[in-house]
Amino acid sequence: METKQTRYNEAYTFMFIRMKTSLLLLSLISLLACHTLVLIEPAQADVDRMKNKYPDLSLDELKQGKQNFERYCGNCHKHKNPNSRSEKQWSKIVPQMCQKVNKRNNNVLDEKAQQGILRYVLSVRGAPKKR
Repeated sequence: METKQTRYNEAYTFMFIRMKTSLLLLSLISLLACHTLVLIEPAQADVDRMKNKYPDLSLDELKQGKQNFERYCGNCHKHKNPNSRSEKQWSKIVPQMCQKVNKRNNNVLDEKAQQGILRYVLSVRGAPKKR
């Protein structure tokens, strides 16, 4: 025979499981949202801002640099936020990482590709947050 206490316990258990599942799902979504880096699409404003440093810079070079950054710089580790390092640090890191990529992928990144990645990272590093 089912008592009020038994029905109460079953309802409480069901509610507890449902809340626990919801909390777990919410935590997972939050965690994924915090660790997903959305890379900035280069714009003409980035080219204009970097023209003093790189007079020959083009929007096509930045777009290719972004493509290479997306394609190769996330194979061994998650993509790094361009704002996470200084210009000096990126200038050392990019050539080292390109060497590692080339060892693993039969020299896919030439000097021009390496330059494009570095210029992309440096150009979006100082970019305004909103576009």
